[in-house]
Amino acid sequence: KPAHKRLLWFVSSETVQDEPPSTFLEGDALVSGINCSHQVSSFQVILWYKQDESRALKLLGYLYTNNQNVEEDVKGKISFDGDGRSGSSLSIAAVGLKDSGVYFCSNLEFQLLGYMFLNEPNVEKGGGVTIEGDANKNKTCTLIIDSLSVNSSGVYFLTAETLNTQTVQI
Repeated sequence: KPAHKRLLWFVSSETVQDEPPSTFLEGDALVSGINCSHQVSSFQVILWYKQDESRALKLLGYLYTNNQNVEEDVKGKISFDGDGRSGSSLSIAAVGLKDSGVYFCSNLEFQLLGYMFLNEPNVEKGGGVTIEGDANKNKTCTLIIDSLSVNSSGVYFLTAETLNTQTVQI
């Protein structure tokens, strides 16, 4: 059974508001806090990310209603509270230089923009994007936003899906 890859492009662009970070002392440790809120009644999840100097995105954890799930490698360093249905606060304990980066929140509502199967792009109608490249191993797949504007703001991401195909003779 040959396996093929399909690369899917998504965007999350609903209104989620970040507030400027605040830094404060808690005991002898410097703590930094970031607040995030939304007013979309269908949202139940707030995800927290960090983008470091290499521009890589790292999921720090998420808040599903009022249940938090912090990624193992940042437990004790990162914490958040609130309710995924309305807002959340992220705190960073003992802030240091290695904590530098862009921190932001997002929601769990995504729009499929299109996908690349092998080297054939398939763009969703009204997506306002072009997809170029190739989904094969060691190749590049590029998403081009046709008319870039303030309304294009969002978290864009690419995910890979492996499809197992089988030839059936009749």
